[in-house]
Amino acid sequence: MSDVPPPPIAPPPGYMPYGVPGGRPQPHKKAITSMILGIVGLFCIPLVLSALALVLGIQARAEIDRSFGVYGNRGMATAGIVLGIVGGVFGAIFLFNLVNK
Repeated sequence: MSDVPPPPIAPPPGYMPYGVPGGRPQPHKKAITSMILGIVGLFCIPLVLSALALVLGIQARAEIDRSFGVYGNRGMATAGIVLGIVGGVFGAIFLFNLVNK
C-alpha cells in the first residue's frame, strides 16, 4: 500500500467556509415583501405601493449582496424593483390621464 494519508474530515482550524453552515441561504423578508408589494401595486394604489416595492427591493438586494451567502432571494428583490418601476409608470400614466381630462 502507499503512504498517502486519507482526506481530511473537516476543514483546517481557522478556516471559515463560504456561506451558511447549513448550506441553504435564508429567505430575505424584505425581498419577499418587495415582490408582493410590487404585484399588489400594479392593481391597487400604484404610486404608493410601487414606490415602497422599489425602495424595499433596492435595500434587500444590497443586504443580500453584503451577506456573503447567508440570505437568498435576490431574484425576488429584483422582481420587486422591476414591478415597482412598472407600477410607478402605470400609476403616473393613470394620474396624467386623470388630470388631463
